[in-house]
Amino acid sequence: MYISKLIHIFNVLNINSDKHENVNSLKYDIIDDKKPVKTSNLQSLDPVDTKYLSVSLDSHIIGERWKNFDFKSEKLKNLARGLAPAYLRLGGTAADLVTFVPDKPQLEKLDVTETHKWCANSKNGSKADEDLDELYKQLNKFNMSGDDLINIYNFSKEVGWTLLFDINVLKRLPDGSWDKSNAKQLLDFASANNLTGIVWQLGNEPNSFRHEFNITISGSQLGQDFLRLKELLQSYPLYNNSLLVGPDINQVGRRCTHLVNCAPLQYLDDVNQNSNSILDALTWHHYYVDGAKATLQQFLDPRMLDSLQDLYITIQNFSEFRKIDKPFWLGETSSAWSGGADGLSNTFVGGYNWIDKLGMSALYKHKVLIRQTFYHGCYSLLDENLDPKPDYWISLLYKKLVGLVPIDIGFQNRGKKCRLYIHQSTDERTVTVFGLNMDQNKTAEVVLSTYHDYTYDSYILTPKEGNIQSTEIMLNGQLLQLEKGQLPIMKPHTAKGKKLQIPSSSIVFFVFGYENPRDLPFLSDFK
Repeated sequence: MYISKLIHIFNVLNINSDKHENVNSLKYDIIDDKKPVKTSNLQSLDPVDTKYLSVSLDSHIIGERWKNFDFKSEKLKNLARGLAPAYLRLGGTAADLVTFVPDKPQLEKLDVTETHKWCANSKNGSKADEDLDELYKQLNKFNMSGDDLINIYNFSKEVGWTLLFDINVLKRLPDGSWDKSNAKQLLDFASANNLTGIVWQLGNEPNSFRHEFNITISGSQLGQDFLRLKELLQSYPLYNNSLLVGPDINQVGRRCTHLVNCAPLQYLDDVNQNSNSILDALTWHHYYVDGAKATLQQFLDPRMLDSLQDLYITIQNFSEFRKIDKPFWLGETSSAWSGGADGLSNTFVGGYNWIDKLGMSALYKHKVLIRQTFYHGCYSLLDENLDPKPDYWISLLYKKLVGLVPIDIGFQNRGKKCRLYIHQSTDERTVTVFGLNMDQNKTAEVVLSTYHDYTYDSYILTPKEGNIQSTEIMLNGQLLQLEKGQLPIMKPHTAKGKKLQIPSSSIVFFVFGYENPRDLPFLSDFK
């Protein structure tokens, strides 16, 4: 039995046409039919981390007294539990500006004026750009108290998350090395309060410090700084086995024109070597475009999604070239930098790149993706009223349906508006096919069999009223919304047939309910 005969997006229909005429100008082939692929060539890849889909809070909201992030909100806790297990990274540019002062809460809320520095939204949904430069200038007022740390730790623990804390690396000694004294204050306090299980980072996007702060810390120096932090952690029984990840580099896409001359990856390698490879995972940051300049056309262009694949191939080749044997994480990622793109990152169309990134990253052996952000910013999963945006619902369904083991069956997504991925399901006995169709007019079909009907659960996400820039999302035609602060039961439609229908402007999850995945037509030799 050949996959190329059984899985094939063979035709695209214009479902808005009364006649449903065939459209021959667009054809999605996700299998290379020139070379028949036997199902015995299926590859069950290494599993991702149980916290693969994780989230962040940007550290600057500490200086703004956490804005509307209410630690006591039951609605907020319910939303967070829906994404458990996960890491909660408290980090970002402002992480390297925070001073931990155990007994001195910051009573004054920093004044953040409206400019075009960082995209956010107000509680009524209007755009409210924040000038983070003004916040960063007030360094003497920007501190984190012991109560702040306990509040975010307790919140994380209650909802089933693990706190990942990014320590300020810009505390420097006269000789240029990292000053660990404030970190020691933090660890003394955390240990005394039995704050177990915290994962640690040191610094945020250090290869770009010259741009952000007019400061330069070399990769070799940062590697030695990580050694100092590791030694400090090992002096505490509570943290001697704590995970330590980094270095959270950025600009891999814009600065890597050639493998050998890739400055960001060379920086990462310098950190890894000079820290004696003590890091438990190597982290880098990824955004597709500039949020201040992003367009709808970019968010609908398959080439934007393909650009991430190019970076994964570059990182893969670089790792082999440098013999780096460490797991990689996307330590901070979203659609667009500078807080996201209003009207894009916070609407249905932003979900295309998110679901594609979730599928592609697992295939390229990235173990964790930390979504920037859970709350606050145009790219956040929750709005200022702590209500879900479309990407939250996509993430929730992913957590509910998609398991840890990706399966490579030869889908050729590159250049396509319709893109599919496949994993074992969360119950590890069935499989979930998931993906997207960015085409606004045409439905795609996947042939499962020419002779046999298959039963499966269908979850079809579409924008309200067909508006891809809507902030509301439908599941199988029903609006997704909280019910008195509780998550709704997300019920599938049970479908039966020889084909999968992937509607235009949709994000889909199909769960094949077979106790033995080998019963599936395209997984007959699955092991």
